[in-house]
Amino acid sequence: MTSLQLSHTIVAVQQHMAYLMKKADEDPEGGEHEDYLIARSVLKTLQEAKRAKG
Repeated sequence: MTSLQLSHTIVAVQQHMAYLMKKADEDPEGGEHEDYLIARSVLKTLQEAKRAKG
């Protein structure tokens, strides 16, 4: 991925995480917490890839 693609993907994952947190507040039994943890892991990997790319 290019640096620009990584940046856009990072923003998309962050927005998805915000959506999951909002949804979890509205429906605490929907399983969003687990999805949030997965998204956080993906975000961390993307951020590391972006740092490595420079």
